[in-house]
Amino acid sequence: DEVAALDAERRQVALASGMCLDYDIVSLAIGGDLDAAHLGGVNAMLPIRPMETFLDRWSAIERAEPQRIAVVGGGAAGTELALAFASRPVRIGKAAKVSLIAGSAGLLAGHTQAV
Repeated sequence: DEVAALDAERRQVALASGMCLDYDIVSLAIGGDLDAAHLGGVNAMLPIRPMETFLDRWSAIERAEPQRIAVVGGGAAGTELALAFASRPVRIGKAAKVSLIAGSAGLLAGHTQAV
């Protein structure tokens, strides 16, 4: 499925299929730098670039114990980030629902099937 819209105020990701995913934290792993400052609800968004900003906010997010995490971007970075969020219960004993949203090309497009 693909992201059709992001409603930062309501903390929802609308998918092209019509399904909506609620989130506490959304990570935008869509490649390149992303300036999310003009979007409402920016405190619940975690772009992975620039990396310094991501790292500064990562520990604060872990302390907040979000229950619903949406990762937008099905490339290598988005996939690794979703796996890191999903492994979080193993490390700190708190479970969160993690959704990984990839574009129409699918998960890890451009990578070999062995990946």
